[in-house]
Amino acid sequence: MATNDTLQLSIIGTVQGQQHVHTLHMRLQDGVGTEDGLIDAWEAGPMDEYKAIFLPADNPVQIMRAAQVCGTVPLRAPKEQVPAATIGTRGSAGWLPGPALLAQLVGERTALAGRTRQGRFFIGGVDDHDHAGNSFTIGTVNAGEPSHYGRVTAYLDALALAFVTAGGALAYRLVVHSRTLAGVIPPPQCQDSSTPVTAFSRQTLVTTMRSRRPGSGI
Repeated sequence: MATNDTLQLSIIGTVQGQQHVHTLHMRLQDGVGTEDGLIDAWEAGPMDEYKAIFLPADNPVQIMRAAQVCGTVPLRAPKEQVPAATIGTRGSAGWLPGPALLAQLVGERTALAGRTRQGRFFIGGVDDHDHAGNSFTIGTVNAGEPSHYGRVTAYLDALALAFVTAGGALAYRLVVHSRTLAGVIPPPQCQDSSTPVTAFSRQTLVTTMRSRRPGSGI
């Protein structure tokens, strides 16, 4: 594989009865990384913290898919894997799942300014205990268990440890990939259409994803 190729990692599952897709972009750092290697790295790294966000009634990790979106042409075919266990691992006693469209917004921050250099993603699985009014509960809930906000924080810490903080020592580097920048003619090099993530920002207000609203698209 070519150093500098950008891969899109999609974690596809079902949460509260609706499809839940978590998308990240990674740039190859060492010339030997592969789509299957990226999937394995996420599975061995932050997957446990990701699954801990969701209840056992959910299946947040049904398919892990990695696809090349920038770099060596012709683009390679996507690769998919299915983990041995797909269900969420959050304790279920006393929990009341909230509406499927509720989510926490996470911002991906880089060292450069501009909308094309900043990213975001939405993580669902919000329980009725996890917020008071419009704001997430920051501390513990339901007999001392971490809230959704705290569990997302643990996932972001694990994600950063695997794909951000080690910098150039990583085989895969988390980036913000811009389809706007990548779509110019002639196509730019991948380092010009994607920017390394340096930090995450967490929204404390509960937000929504209309695509996860029951009946959306029907």
